Amino acid sequence: MTVELCAQKAAAAGATYFGVEYYGECYWGNSINSASTQQNANLCTSYCAGNNRQACGGLTGQLGLYVNPSNVVPKEVGSYKTWVTQGCYSDSADARSLPNTYNVPSGTATTVEICLDAAAGFKYAAVEYGKECYYGNYLSPSASKQDSGCNMQCAGSPSELCGGGNRINLYQNNAYSQPASEKPSVGSFSSIGCYSDSGSARALTAGSSTSDSMTVEQCVKLAGSHKYAAVEYAK
Repeated sequence: MTVELCAQKAAAAGATYFGVEYYGECYWGNSINSASTQQNANLCTSYCAGNNRQACGGLTGQLGLYVNPSNVVPKEVGSYKTWVTQGCYSDSADARSLPNTYNVPSGTATTVEICLDAAAGFKYAAVEYGKECYYGNYLSPSASKQDSGCNMQCAGSPSELCGGGNRINLYQNNAYSQPASEKPSVGSFSSIGCYSDSGSARALTAGSSTSDSMTVEQCVKLAGSHKYAAVEYAK
C-alpha cells in the first residue's frame, strides 16, 4: 500500500476523504466520524508498506487523512457549546475587528471549534482566511455585517467556513459574563484607578480589614476620615 494507491481507490469510489494507517491500511468516505479528533502530526509518521519513504498514519490509532476540497461544500457552523454564529463581518489588517490573535499550535490546522475553545471566557471569537483565529470582549466599530465574502474552507475542516479575505465568521459566547466595573465614587471618595500592592510593602498602612462580605462601601466606611481607601483580592 502507498498513499497514491489509496488515493486511486478513493477517487474510483467518488469519495471526498481517504486515510492511511498502520503501514498501509486504506479507508475512504464522504464524511468524518465526529468521534475522530485531530492529532499532532508527529504521531502520523509510520512508513507505508509499499514505500518506506512515505508516511502512512500511525500505529496506535492515528489516520493520515486526505481530502478532495472540490468535493466539499463548506457550511457555516451555526453553534458550538455556548457559542452562536453572528454571521459574516468585515475585517482589516489595519483595523482588526477583534484585538487578540490565537496562534494555532504547530501540527494543528484551524477549525471553528479549535478557535472557539481557545477563546473560552471571552465574548467574541472569529475565524478568517481559512486559518486565522481572533477573539476579544469588544467588537471594533469598523466591523460591519456583510452579505458575502465568507467563503473559505477551514484548513483543518474543509466542511466548515472560516471567513475569507478581509472577512470573518463571527461568534458570540452566550455564557460570557461582563466583568465587574470600577465604581467612580463612593461618598466623598473618588476612584483614582488600579495600583500595585505587596504583602511586604503595603500601599496603605494605617489599617486593614478582611471580610467575605466586603464591598467598596464597607471599606470606605472603615477608612473613616483617612485620605485613601482601597479594596483588594475580592475581600
